[in-house]
Amino acid sequence: MVSTFFSKTRLAASAGNLLFFASFFPYNFISEYYGMLDLTTKITACLSANVALALGINILIKLEIQEIGVKWDNLWTPANLEDNLNFGYMLGMLLLDAFLYSLVTWYVEAVFPGQCGVPQPWYFFIMRSYWFGKPKIRKIGEEAKSIPVVHNCYEAEPSNLEAGIQIKHLHKEFKTKPAINNLSLNIYEGQVTVLLGHNGAGKTTTLSVLTGRFAATRGEAYINGYNISDNMAEIRKDLGFCPQHDLLFDDLTLSEHLFFYCMIKGHPQNINCVEINRMLSVFNLQENYHTLSGSVSGGVRRKLSIILALMGGSKVVILDEPSSGMDPMSRRATWDILQHYKQNRTILLTTHYMDEADVLGAGYHIVLEKEPYCDVDNIIAMIQQHVPGSMLENDIGNELSFILPKKYVSRFETLFTELEMRQKALGIANFGASITTMEEVFLKVNKLAAPQRSIQTIQPYYLTYKKMRQDEQQNVNILRNYNKPIFPYLREIATVKFNTGVPLYRQQFYSMFIKRALFIGRNWKLMFLQIIVVLVVTTYLLLSLHLDDNDIPERELNLSHYGKTIVPYSISGNSDLALNLIKNLKIFLKSKNQSLKKIKGL
Repeated sequence: MVSTFFSKTRLAASAGNLLFFASFFPYNFISEYYGMLDLTTKITACLSANVALALGINILIKLEIQEIGVKWDNLWTPANLEDNLNFGYMLGMLLLDAFLYSLVTWYVEAVFPGQCGVPQPWYFFIMRSYWFGKPKIRKIGEEAKSIPVVHNCYEAEPSNLEAGIQIKHLHKEFKTKPAINNLSLNIYEGQVTVLLGHNGAGKTTTLSVLTGRFAATRGEAYINGYNISDNMAEIRKDLGFCPQHDLLFDDLTLSEHLFFYCMIKGHPQNINCVEINRMLSVFNLQENYHTLSGSVSGGVRRKLSIILALMGGSKVVILDEPSSGMDPMSRRATWDILQHYKQNRTILLTTHYMDEADVLGAGYHIVLEKEPYCDVDNIIAMIQQHVPGSMLENDIGNELSFILPKKYVSRFETLFTELEMRQKALGIANFGASITTMEEVFLKVNKLAAPQRSIQTIQPYYLTYKKMRQDEQQNVNILRNYNKPIFPYLREIATVKFNTGVPLYRQQFYSMFIKRALFIGRNWKLMFLQIIVVLVVTTYLLLSLHLDDNDIPERELNLSHYGKTIVPYSISGNSDLALNLIKNLKIFLKSKNQSLKKIKGL
């Protein structure tokens, strides 16, 4: 509970320890004046769990001294006649404290999530949308209309694809520094979309906003039709994220990582092992099946982070520099895997490698100049016949452009031959094909963004990059004999029904329990230290208790506690001593507002 009030781990740990011991201090006051306090005061003090625990242990010790102990039949019976507190009250207060602390944790974490998270309004618990969620909102048509398109600068929106991620006028500012400035973008299913830019360009910040780590300052974003500001819980059910820095458990093996994440996402347990083996095989990590993640190389850890993002049937996969730390051969293999896994998925990634953006791009472009009598339908049919999967990109004025997939490069020759032979019949003035590399685009954007920079400033970076690309090309040639993985299993995963409700919660609890048990087993020294600290503190508290008769302070017994009463007396004989005693007794009782009444003795 205490950690929810702090954003820094060390501060939260220090404050938590301090508050934990400070919450025990009221017990010293209660133990000193225990006999003088009423039941309400003692129960109120038990709102501190440490006080309730200490009072409960005190009652338990008293019953053990009497050789009675705590049983079900004396759970609601005080330890002695002068006490007004029993062990049942303590158990009830501990349960109430657990509920209240959980309630405070839930509320504070929702309203003040800290640096990472989207805050809820203070009244979120009375909002119907919080408990039942909001329906999907599709704004693909509105999105396309709201963004002005300059055809010379922007690629046209594909009409035959569904947008998995929609970003509309998104802003993110840190104090006075803008990190995202009016970003509008549609990212489509079945494609790999790459954000390329220098350090500080806002790539990671954009991904952090989309995944709910940061709240947007202004603007909207939708993932699978859900608004990121209202339905992050629904979005995360189908979201896979690979952060820039690996977030792994050093004391879990690679297979245990995959099993743990599958269980958390609700993936059926009976097919987890099959998918784990297949994913490790695809990334050539079979030999690291039982290897701890803390003992493998950075490249293997990076592959594991990518697998975790793809596991569990994630429909939207967001990767922040996924290939950083990999050798060229592993990086190229990762590109091929992402290309195969993009089917029925929306994949968004960031990278510093311009050749990586090239490989993960759409493909080649063919541009045709039309005659007035051009037959567009026949041209489309002919191109798609030669190159399956080709798409019409633009049909504006006298220009017609298509996107041709790279995997059918071998068929381009026959396509171009037929275009030349039927050029006049189809109404084509001329045509050409090209592939614009990200290297050229990046250098051109740099010139446009900073025209004052001379070519001498850009040239060293260009030459360095060109040398690096030539060196990597030699390593990439090794992959010509690389057997590309076969992915028929993806269709089976798409039809799997995921666990929900109580089975999901039971499965998640089981996975958390197994993870904790593995952690304790592999960090037994830390666990041993924690147990020793508890035993030492408990022994100190027990030795500091005084269990003799002086625990209860002396109390003066008088009739003033009972109001006005009648004190009966009987006396035999009329001796001077007896009469004097009766006289003094009447004077004393009268001063106490009491009366004396004589009764006949037997």
